[in-house]
Amino acid sequence: MPANMRETAPSAFRGRPGNRAMIGLPREVEAGVLGSQGLHPGSGLGSVFLLVEVAALTATWFACSRVPGASGRVLTVAGLLAVVPIFQGVTWDHHLTVEILVVVLLAPMLRAGSLAWILAVGGVLLTGVNQQVIDASLRVNGLEPPHGVAQLALFGAGASIDLIGMLANLAAVLLVARLQAGAAYSPAATCSATRSTLLGKAAPLTFAESAPT
Repeated sequence: MPANMRETAPSAFRGRPGNRAMIGLPREVEAGVLGSQGLHPGSGLGSVFLLVEVAALTATWFACSRVPGASGRVLTVAGLLAVVPIFQGVTWDHHLTVEILVVVLLAPMLRAGSLAWILAVGGVLLTGVNQQVIDASLRVNGLEPPHGVAQLALFGAGASIDLIGMLANLAAVLLVARLQAGAAYSPAATCSATRSTLLGKAAPLTFAESAPT
């Protein structure tokens, strides 16, 4: 196996600097704390996150697919694209470009100033932050690995900026899906659709349709 593959392949379930997925943060803390004691982290966390990823994909698909029509299909694609970088085994910086596509798909359904709009815009801004500079600052200031609750909180906040942005984009998608589904299945919308269907069925025949052949 080439050297670069030997170095990169195990990182899917190991806390390496640069892994922006959710698993990267606890793995980095675990590797740093145990490594300082001469121990090595196990692989159980990777299996847990694999199950979490499958559950998150299923839940997102269910939430977005409830929206009828083209909007539901667009939201489903946007939701799945938003979920994968968060929960997959490894997410490098270049994988975050998919967050732009998520917002592009979501943009026509966003109302300026709404909570979903704030989440989407904030998510894109946060995922655009250069996390490598922040990670280097954490190491220089002795916060990696963290020691104590206070350092752990600072390390978690600093190392999770890109992750928070990804979560904000996913929250925006799910919020829009919830609002769209609620509007589609509200009593007023249901009555309006039923009335339109009945009127269409009861529409009188035109002269051309009623003329004998």
